[in-house]
Amino acid sequence: MEALAKNNEQEDARKANQLPNPSGYKILIALPEPEKEFGGGIIKSNNTLYEEEIGSITGMVLELGPDCYADNDSHLGLSAKKETGS
Repeated sequence: MEALAKNNEQEDARKANQLPNPSGYKILIALPEPEKEFGGGIIKSNNTLYEEEIGSITGMVLELGPDCYADNDSHLGLSAKKETGS
């Protein structure tokens, strides 16, 4: 059981190292994983899963580029904060 947990941690670390660092005004966002089945147990198609993933209006900010929100007048009241681990 401990070996499986250690492998999962190593896999997560490997994936985290593959993420790009945003530059300029760009924001790196993690989208939530869509549910694979409907409420009644019917499996969703790949197309439905894709549409739900890209149609998501929520996400977790992983990283902000250095110029992101540097000019307070340019974002019209929008804001983003990097999620900090607790």
